[in-house]
Amino acid sequence: MGGMENSMVKLLLPRVLGMYLISGLAFVIYLTRIPERWFSGRVDYLGHSHQWWHIFVVLALYYWHNSGLIYIDYRMHNACPMSDEIIPIARPY
Repeated sequence: MGGMENSMVKLLLPRVLGMYLISGLAFVIYLTRIPERWFSGRVDYLGHSHQWWHIFVVLALYYWHNSGLIYIDYRMHNACPMSDEIIPIARPY
């Protein structure tokens, strides 16, 4: 029922890793200042690392939003697994 063979894990784990990959790429570009280092003086106003960082962060959030939509679609077509034992929740009053 659980673990790496679970269909939900197979569906969402690559999406989570993809989001972290995009975010990590944004961090590396911002940290290393690659465009400024390679094209010194030519990316002062357009194309510097801070702008690329913003682009990749927005892409990561868009990717994560789409992952949420994929999860909703999955849940609409696949019910939650039922346990044989239902544990009642104690009410505080």
